[in-house]
Amino acid sequence: MVEAAEANLEVVVKRGDAVVRGPTRDRRFKLPPGEYGVEPAEPRPELSVLPPRVTVTRDGRETVYVWAEKPKAPAPAGRDREREAALALLPHVGGMYVRLDTGPDRYVEPPLPLPNEPFAVTALFFPAAELPADTADRVLLPAVAKLRSLGSVSGPLRLTPAQLDRLAATPSRETLEGLPVELDPGPDTVAALAKFPNLKHVGFDAGGAAAARLPALAKLPATVNDVILTRLPAGAALPPESRAALAGLGATHLRLHRGERLDRPLADAIVAMPRLKALTATGTPADAAAVASLGRAAALIELTLEGAGLADADLPRLDGLTGLRKLDLRGNRLATDAVTRLWAALGRCEVTWDGGTLGPRP
Repeated sequence: MVEAAEANLEVVVKRGDAVVRGPTRDRRFKLPPGEYGVEPAEPRPELSVLPPRVTVTRDGRETVYVWAEKPKAPAPAGRDREREAALALLPHVGGMYVRLDTGPDRYVEPPLPLPNEPFAVTALFFPAAELPADTADRVLLPAVAKLRSLGSVSGPLRLTPAQLDRLAATPSRETLEGLPVELDPGPDTVAALAKFPNLKHVGFDAGGAAAARLPALAKLPATVNDVILTRLPAGAALPPESRAALAGLGATHLRLHRGERLDRPLADAIVAMPRLKALTATGTPADAAAVASLGRAAALIELTLEGAGLADADLPRLDGLTGLRKLDLRGNRLATDAVTRLWAALGRCEVTWDGGTLGPRP
């Protein structure tokens, strides 16, 4: 199958010199296995296709980007700096969102080119692979100084309090809402975060010795309502002060990424969070008894346990989570009948697993 990323431009599909499909505006179409060339039905200098050739395998899917670039308009003052920064960032990020001056947002990832018309960079996504230690100083901070509307920086990026201070000295101080990176949860970091008045979403590396510094999160800015904790130890391994800090977090969404274990001591701390509405655990093993105890969290309505190591025999223990409205169990080896029985017990809850989604019961 071939899928065109833009559906309003006609393309022609060739095999060798022979046309096998086209001209067509179909967004998706099937082709026999083989190698094909894709080109605009009406060649014009501003039309681009990437990649120009695709190899279709049996039951495979290929995506072809087809777009029409507007002529590059003279950029308003400051916009050339946006493009300069974006060009510097593009080789190092997994992707970025840019907002065109005409209104719509566009996602750009290598090897797609930047749009010709003026734009502002609004979000940066650093790749999941381990980043060089100097990425912030060498790549991020010099570029961000030229941006005017940056709203989010995400990925396995480590920023020191001094680097956060430098970030706060740029225009991003006013626009930044998300830093789902891997910050140290110490008091100096938390003090630096207070310089961003609109910050809502923040990530910390809570592994190893950093777990003992979690009490500093008690002074997180009141605007922060979404917290990611990467590599958090099991609750039984956390110092009592750190468990108490978690219990006092005012976030409405807590995300545990690659944690050691969601056990009963950790669940008890989570249950005590005063405003928690959503808990997301990805790549974090979970004890079924600990998950069942989350039913005591009065405000919890969304729960994700992706790759938690749950089995069919664990699901009956979750019948008491009747306050949930969404439950995501993807990444667990679960049989359809076991999930269906849990869904029936939970009442008005949408349940998603590797086999699909069961919608909420009326």
